[in-house]
Amino acid sequence: MGIGIPNLILERLEPGVLDDGVVRLKLQAFAQHSIHFVPTYHFRILDSRSGDAAWKINLRLGWNENLLYFAGHVGFAVNEGYRGRGFAARSLEMLKPLAARHGYRELWITCNPENFASRRSCERAGAMYVNTVDVPEGTRLHEKGIRQKCRYRLVVNAAGNAGAGFENAL
Repeated sequence: MGIGIPNLILERLEPGVLDDGVVRLKLQAFAQHSIHFVPTYHFRILDSRSGDAAWKINLRLGWNENLLYFAGHVGFAVNEGYRGRGFAARSLEMLKPLAARHGYRELWITCNPENFASRRSCERAGAMYVNTVDVPEGTRLHEKGIRQKCRYRLVVNAAGNAGAGFENAL
């Protein structure tokens, strides 16, 4: 698991302005995740210029086997018209300062092996592929037909420096 169990703040913190001039994250809710049962920030991904919704991203707080291996600390989805434009990678990058304030030094992001767009988004944001794991039988993911998850490790700068290395990843 890398660096061991961090001392995390699990209460809501004010996320501040999350806008890089291209993408803006608007907090929709901070609530218990309905599937993973951990405190979660739910953001809408918006096009900074038009204000149009590109879709969603969430930051799940906690450090357990489900988050580390199967669900990930971050979940995201991007509308078809915004795919391939770096919106997911930029959104991941903008969540790093908030994650650092919660005590994270790394975030785990998972995706299905055949989801090449999500895999590329993780890589563009600077996450490193670690491995692919089998989803255990009897879990919600397995019941939905998901058999494997690719795991990516995204280092969170201790200072929460959004943007560090991002431009080079594009």
